[in-house]
Amino acid sequence: MYVLLGTKGMLGSDVKQALIDHNIEFVAYDYPEIDVTKIETMEDKIVEGVDVVINCTAYTAVDLAESNEETCRAINAIGPKNIATLCQKVEAKLVHVSTDFVFSGDKKGAYVETDTPNPCSVYGKTKQEGEEYVMEIMDKYFILRTAYLFGLNGNNFIETMIKLSDKEVLTVINDQVGSPTNTKDLAEAIVLVSQTDDYGIYHATSEGQASWYEFAKYVFEKMNLEVNLQPCSTEEYPTPAKRPHNSVLENTHFKQNGVYTFPDWHIAVDKYLELRNEQ
Repeated sequence: MYVLLGTKGMLGSDVKQALIDHNIEFVAYDYPEIDVTKIETMEDKIVEGVDVVINCTAYTAVDLAESNEETCRAINAIGPKNIATLCQKVEAKLVHVSTDFVFSGDKKGAYVETDTPNPCSVYGKTKQEGEEYVMEIMDKYFILRTAYLFGLNGNNFIETMIKLSDKEVLTVINDQVGSPTNTKDLAEAIVLVSQTDDYGIYHATSEGQASWYEFAKYVFEKMNLEVNLQPCSTEEYPTPAKRPHNSVLENTHFKQNGVYTFPDWHIAVDKYLELRNEQ
């Protein structure tokens, strides 16, 4: 039996569908039925007989986090601590989703799972704390760090770009790079890895890399949209939270065990646009 926490979000929706596709028996919960910051709301959900818990809950408003540190920490750090405590008690496995933001983005080349986290934002710091709690409390955990996520069931960069495509000039950052990743691919990886006992940290993103500008350019080309798209620097687009310049993650663990192979990011975007057209 699986328990899915955070079923209404962009990733959780696709994980739910992946569990259905794999004929896995599960129950799914979301706020307010559960509140990860309050362990007592989950004590009757994560019980004996639960084999795997998948945690898709998170506070992901990166800029708001800078002025809402307490709330962000409660969800991103104390939440995983509570979930891990209950999982360890009933000997369930935990799949916990984390982020590229645990790194500062100053490294040259892709980050690997063994690189030391050094976050540069409140969001990143709280996600790192969540990882640390899981690793301290549990034996049977999978921590999947992902980046540049987009999916059909939530607000994402592709939809934002499409909405802004009729602007006279659209400027997009060209000096932050990562690997645009489809939540459908990540959901499949989560379900497959959860059925193994190869525990530890995993990087879980599409292959290849792109800046936000290159990402937008590809979307507009695929959709045949004529847009006056211009690159800009991070300095020209200041935000409350500092972003990593380099969010490229190398999926070393997945490549070693062969459990799942992520597609190139172009293919991930193509799949999204095809499904979007079918809706």
